[in-house]
Amino acid sequence: MLLAVEMADRVADPDGRRVKRLPPPGGLARQRALASHIDTGLPTATLVRLDDAGPDEPWTADDRGDPDEADGAGRLPFITDSFLRTAVGEILQRYGTAFGAQWHADPERLRVEAVALLERFGAVTAVPGGVLVRPLVGRYRHTVATVKPRATTETLF
Repeated sequence: MLLAVEMADRVADPDGRRVKRLPPPGGLARQRALASHIDTGLPTATLVRLDDAGPDEPWTADDRGDPDEADGAGRLPFITDSFLRTAVGEILQRYGTAFGAQWHADPERLRVEAVALLERFGAVTAVPGGVLVRPLVGRYRHTVATVKPRATTETLF
């Protein structure tokens, strides 16, 4: 969620550079990608190819049924991988005590796992070079997180 806060603040930052907006990938492309992930687990002898699928049609906001999901042109804010790497580094510095040694040793893994979790929750859509931020992330803009100090044996007694 800390990464979602950083992304929301980047998109809503009035003093920063404008965020590029891109159209989300089409529903048919997402469906084919999901089918290919499922098919990778099947033995090749049982794989059934469905090559008779219709042509890939351009995505429109009406396809999803979520009219407030994107701007008027059906585009979502694009956050680059370089911004995500920088944001994860800042999060590790700011909230260092909240993360274990394995995350400090491999911040790239933390970034990849955080983006995967946000994608699983429907907060972002991963695209080459970054992520498209969905409206759910806007819920976390201007959120401030605090880390409680760990209790020691001296403070317990």
